[in-house]
Amino acid sequence: RAECIIIQEVTKAGKWLLLLIEIWEVVKMRGYEAAKILKEKGITIDDVNAEIAYRKETNAFSNQPQNEAFMNMTLNEVVRVKEMWDID
Repeated sequence: RAECIIIQEVTKAGKWLLLLIEIWEVVKMRGYEAAKILKEKGITIDDVNAEIAYRKETNAFSNQPQNEAFMNMTLNEVVRVKEMWDID
């Protein structure tokens, strides 16, 4: 019986791990898609870096961006955009 319980717990942990991996893939894809859209709008990596620095220095909310292109994006989302910038 103890072996069955251990197997069940390992199985649950495995399912949680797979779910977390799937969520991370979605998060990465959203960062990639956002980077693609921003590039199409003429935003550069320098603009992304400037926005990140501004958010860190001022603790600005997502509705107070330095650059309007980043309106309603959290700092974490802007950082994800930076991470995905060079992926083609």
